[in-house]
Amino acid sequence: MINTLTGLRGYAALSIVFFHILWNNREYYDMGIGRLMDWTPMKMFYLHLWVAVDVFFILSGFILTYKYYQIFIDRFSFKNLGLFILKRFLRIYPLHFISLMICFAFYLLGMLDDKIGNVDALIYHLTLTFTWWFYPEEYGGTWNIPSWSLSAEWFSYFFFIPIIYIFKNNIKTTIFGILAILTIVFFYGLIYPGDPFASGKRALLGLLFGYFIFHIYNHEKIKNLNINKHSDKIVYMVISLLLIITLYLSNNLYYNPLLYKYFFVYTFIVIALSILFLPKCTGIMKFMFDNRVIMFLGNISYSIYIFQYPIYIFMDRYKYPFVKYMIIDDQLSQLVLWLFVIGVIFLIIIFATIMHYLIEKPLMNYFKARLILK
Repeated sequence: MINTLTGLRGYAALSIVFFHILWNNREYYDMGIGRLMDWTPMKMFYLHLWVAVDVFFILSGFILTYKYYQIFIDRFSFKNLGLFILKRFLRIYPLHFISLMICFAFYLLGMLDDKIGNVDALIYHLTLTFTWWFYPEEYGGTWNIPSWSLSAEWFSYFFFIPIIYIFKNNIKTTIFGILAILTIVFFYGLIYPGDPFASGKRALLGLLFGYFIFHIYNHEKIKNLNINKHSDKIVYMVISLLLIITLYLSNNLYYNPLLYKYFFVYTFIVIALSILFLPKCTGIMKFMFDNRVIMFLGNISYSIYIFQYPIYIFMDRYKYPFVKYMIIDDQLSQLVLWLFVIGVIFLIIIFATIMHYLIEKPLMNYFKARLILK
C-alpha cells in the first residue's frame, strides 16, 4: 500500500464525517448543527465536502488495478475472477451488515422513524442492491444512509475485470478513456436528477477513472519522476491554490449551473493529480499525508465511514442533555458548537477504532490467509 494514499483516505473520511455532521438537512441527519454555524468561509468550504466520496471511488479503482491488474492479465481464470468478487464482498459486507443491524436495533428501540427504518427496504440493504436500477425510488434514504456508496461500488466491481480486457495498458486508450470520462462528467455531472440509478453510475465512473489513472501512474516517465524538497514546495503551493479555487467554486455553485459542471471536472482532475504526485513527494506534502495520525485514520477509514450514521442516531437520541445543560440553540456560542462537533468526531473515531481492531482487521487477516488469487 502507498502510505500517502492511505493518508489521503484518512482526510477523505474526516471530510465526509465533517460534512454529514454540519449538513443542514434535518430529514436525514438530525444533528441540527449546520444551521447554527455562521462562520461563512468555513461554511463555503464544508458545503461540498461530499466530493470526498469520489476520492474513495477513484482511489478504489486505482488500488484495485494496482493490486490485481497484472494477475488477471498474466493468468486469467474464472476461479480468480470468482475469488476477486468474493474477496471484495468479504471486505465490505461484514461491517455493512453490523452497521445495518445496529440501525435495525435502533429502529426496534424507537430511535428511527418508519421513513428511515423502512422494513420493506431492508432486503435491498441486506443484499447491497439498494442503489441498483430496480430499487424502488420511494425507498430512498433508508437505514444506514452513507452505505449507499458501498452498494454502488459493489455494482461496479462486476464491470472491473471486463474493463481490464477491453482497455489494456495502452497510453492512447488511457488518454482517450480519461478524456471520455471527463466529458461525461462535464455534460452529466455526478448527480443525475430523477435518475434512481445515479449512484451506480457515479461509482462506476470513479472506478473507471481510477483504473486509467493507474496506467498514467505506471507510465515510465511518471514512474521515474522524482519530486525533491524544492519541487515539493511547488506542489504544496499548487494544491493550496487549488483548495482556494475549490472554496471559491463552492460559494458559487448553486448560482451558476455551468460552473457546477466545471466543478465536477475540476474535482476529478484534482483527485487524479493527488494520486499521481502524492506518492512522489518527500517534504511537507509527505509529512502531511504520511504521518502516524493520518495514516491511522486512513487505515480505519472504512470503519469511520460505515459507523458514522449509527453514531449520529445515538447522539440525536441523547443530545437532549446538551440541549438542557449546554443550550444548543441559536444563542449558543460558536466555540461551544465547534467543541460539540469535535466531540462527535472523536466519538466516531473511538467507536471506529474499536470495530476496526475487534472485527474488521481480524476478519481481513482471516480471509486474506485463505483467499489468494492464483
